[in-house]
Amino acid sequence: MHEDTQIRIEVLQFLGTIARPGQRISDLNDNENLIEAGIIDSLSLVHIILYLESQHGVDLQLSGIDPTEIGSVAGMLAVIERQVD
Repeated sequence: MHEDTQIRIEVLQFLGTIARPGQRISDLNDNENLIEAGIIDSLSLVHIILYLESQHGVDLQLSGIDPTEIGSVAGMLAVIERQVD
């Protein structure tokens, strides 16, 4: 399996653990804002930050990443990719 695909699957699995009850992650468009779509609440951004730091070595403070950049699956994947580069 391609590494990008594997990372996307891992991100979606993680989002499934913090999504609001009844929300289907599988129907999510990668560019869709997770808060605006009602998938997560704003406090879940803290969980996303902790996930990115612990699982992918992303340091938002050091890298100057604005937390609004991680409001979608595509945004999270871009931040992870920049960290790897």
